[in-house]
Amino acid sequence: YAQEIAILRGAAEDIAATPEGLAALQRFNAGDELGALLALDRLRDARGRARQVRNNIESAAEARNIAALALEARRRGQIGTNAVISRYEETTRLDPSEIWDWVNLGRLYQDAGRLRDALRAAEIAVESANEDELRSVAMSDSADALMLLGELQRARALYEQTLAIDRRLAAESPSDNSLARNVALGLSSLGQLSLRLGDAQAALIFFDEALELDAKRWSLSQYGLDWFDLCVTAMELGDAYVAAANLDQARFYFERSIDLFETIPPGELLVEVQVQFAVVRWKLAAVRAAAGDIRYARSEYGELVTLANALLEQDPTNQLNVLEVQRLRLSHADMAILSENWSEARQVLEQVRTTLESIASSGQLSVAAQNYLWLVQVREAMLPGTQMNWATLASGFNATRAQGPLSALDYQFIERIRGHASQDSRRPPSTTEGSQHTPPK
Repeated sequence: YAQEIAILRGAAEDIAATPEGLAALQRFNAGDELGALLALDRLRDARGRARQVRNNIESAAEARNIAALALEARRRGQIGTNAVISRYEETTRLDPSEIWDWVNLGRLYQDAGRLRDALRAAEIAVESANEDELRSVAMSDSADALMLLGELQRARALYEQTLAIDRRLAAESPSDNSLARNVALGLSSLGQLSLRLGDAQAALIFFDEALELDAKRWSLSQYGLDWFDLCVTAMELGDAYVAAANLDQARFYFERSIDLFETIPPGELLVEVQVQFAVVRWKLAAVRAAAGDIRYARSEYGELVTLANALLEQDPTNQLNVLEVQRLRLSHADMAILSENWSEARQVLEQVRTTLESIASSGQLSVAAQNYLWLVQVREAMLPGTQMNWATLASGFNATRAQGPLSALDYQFIERIRGHASQDSRRPPSTTEGSQHTPPK
């Protein structure tokens, strides 16, 4: 070790041998001793800072490689979101100039429910981007965070800007699959936003074009990521048809998505894929349950809740997955309600409510959690003897829809609530406060 230090010392360039150092020595020999010493101290400090930056960049490169492996381990369900966040926080601290570090950190923050942090990381990436494709990716991530924060109009403006950039770049390089993918993702993002704004017809147009692009990309590349995109876009198109009250078409696209998911090789069934596969199965079951096929829905929901709990155990720090799991757990309550098993429904709803209230009180996903709590209230309203102001409950529909697509059973229950609210509006005022209902058939 001592020999290595000696070699390093010998290789280090003497400050006095630099042009700036020689100038300082000349000042010293000319009689300006204090000025020369001050200049040499400043030069040493500057060189020290430069060495530290160089060391940080080298250390960041090593940390970045390890963080990338940690990110892959997370995709495989081996470590949690917070463990990977700490690695990318270190990397960006050591070297804040690498845009993809900020992109990955922002996406991890978003999964952890740290939406303001996610927005800040994405905005840093936008400011640092030196080419249009990277700028578009970062702007889209900013829009994703804004959409989850409920700032839908700001999100729309960014999505429209990124789609314009992506369309131009894809037209300039028509054989570049990654640029075509960016266009499809931009269309899907605008479709999701349209659903949150209550415009199902606009969502159908966006998702239709995205699905066409995904199918074309898959036919040309046969690449696993393109296949996953195709599965998800088919599911999103089903969501749009649910919102448009066309359950036959919704069922067609949910079934198509499931068929596509089932062809993914087992080695590719990473956590994200498993979550989306569970979600689309839940959505299909809700469509079939709304159409009266309770047996099919019940057979699916039991397995899905088990799967959801297993996924949650793998990474309890992924708050977006925690919310998705609560939606899947609500399906358990749905089956109990449709089977008129009221005690079981109450028990499940109390468990889901406790989890959502914890999220609502502790993090930046409080808006989403509060609106998911409205879905719990909707189901509680289906229970016999419920004391409910139906008009107040019905008024929460738009805010909850703004947090993401609703299921066919959500819409069915909401229509029942609107029916009660309409009945209450025709009663004398003294009889409408806290009215009860018997379970609707």
